[in-house]
Amino acid sequence: MSAIIDITKIIELKKVLEEKFESKLHIHDTCGGQYFEVKSLNPASEAFIKQYFAEKNYQVIFDNDNEFHLEDMRRC
Repeated sequence: MSAIIDITKIIELKKVLEEKFESKLHIHDTCGGQYFEVKSLNPASEAFIKQYFAEKNYQVIFDNDNEFHLEDMRRC
């Protein structure tokens, strides 16, 4: 099941991705949860996203080249 993350964490991540990696993060809210899309994703920004969420106990699951959702590792 996909996790839903607080908007303040998303805003923080968006800012860092834009400043450090020139990547744009878009959030998609749906009835079933959230998923994210990253424009200009590269290996460094992908690693940063994974580390950012791992520190908050979320696993990042990339669904294709630039979209991902989160899994709550506390439920595993």
